[in-house]
Amino acid sequence: MKTIICALSFSFLMVMSLGASAQKLQSGPTVTVSGSRIIISGKITGCGNTTVDVDVTATARANGYCKTKSGSTTGAGSCSDASAAGGEYLQPKNGVVNFSITIDASTLPALSSCVNSLSCPGTQSRSVVYSVVGTPVIYVNQVRVN
Repeated sequence: MKTIICALSFSFLMVMSLGASAQKLQSGPTVTVSGSRIIISGKITGCGNTTVDVDVTATARANGYCKTKSGSTTGAGSCSDASAAGGEYLQPKNGVVNFSITIDASTLPALSSCVNSLSCPGTQSRSVVYSVVGTPVIYVNQVRVN
């Protein structure tokens, strides 16, 4: 199957397959952030019965906050966005794949070095909040499905 990849401005990537692709994102992507873990999940139909490669890409962001003893919070800075990706091979059941892929944003070099450089004055404690910017992109066997 031939694939044509066209890069568009603003970092959008559109993938068009010249062969017939019946895979469809039925639900999701749902994004959950727990600490530094970004969990992207959803349901894909039309996968047939052979193992499929499900990959996700997302843009992760980290913001630092300082907390005073009185409980007030101020910004400690934010880090530039970083590209995060993960994937796994899954076996469909009746042509359906439910996926849940976890990416640890704290291991992304661009974010981890920035987060380590965020500091708070005096005895203030630092906390970091991770988030996802925009909608993650889902690929099945290298073909975009959303």
